[in-house]
Amino acid sequence: MILRFVTSNRDKLREASELLRRPLLVVNLELEELQTTDLELLVRHKALQAFRRLRAPLIVEDTALVFKAWRALPGPFVKFFVEHLGLEGMVNALSPFENWDAEALCGVGYHDGERVHYFEGRTQGAIVAPAGRSGFGWDPIFRPEGAACTFAEMSPEEKHRYSMRAAAMKALAAHLASPRTALRRTNSRREPSPSSSGRSDPG
Repeated sequence: MILRFVTSNRDKLREASELLRRPLLVVNLELEELQTTDLELLVRHKALQAFRRLRAPLIVEDTALVFKAWRALPGPFVKFFVEHLGLEGMVNALSPFENWDAEALCGVGYHDGERVHYFEGRTQGAIVAPAGRSGFGWDPIFRPEGAACTFAEMSPEEKHRYSMRAAAMKALAAHLASPRTALRRTNSRREPSPSSSGRSDPG
């Protein structure tokens, strides 16, 4: 089965291919993004939009970075914080607060032609001064719990051991490899319907 990954981010494509251990067909689509801090709602919405356009099995992905001192923010809006404040600006904005704990999240939506399955990975950690040249996005300011360095200071293999994306993609890979999923793909002959988006248990 050809699996399409709807993204314009080459770094995300590289990491997803490494984690799933399979080639992915990248598709760049302009999709409407819900303005919400609910990552699952956002990802499911993107998956449904993409399926209406492609009419084929696909995955979409989004990430969020939550500063515990800021409750749900930046959340999925983190890319706008990076764009407009920069990494040092984000750290400076957090400096008046005593709590520098953070949570990194990755949500993956897989549309199998019938409905959207949602998988999520979470990594606890802390915000630190920018360090490291590897990675992308906000990797230089996030140090995962139990690690001595930021995502941007790690090798790809080391990052995968801590990464929220790794956890989400591994859950997707397990779902794709399950006998029930394989049987559904073999037996399914009906025309897929983009409206059949009932919640699926990602287990």
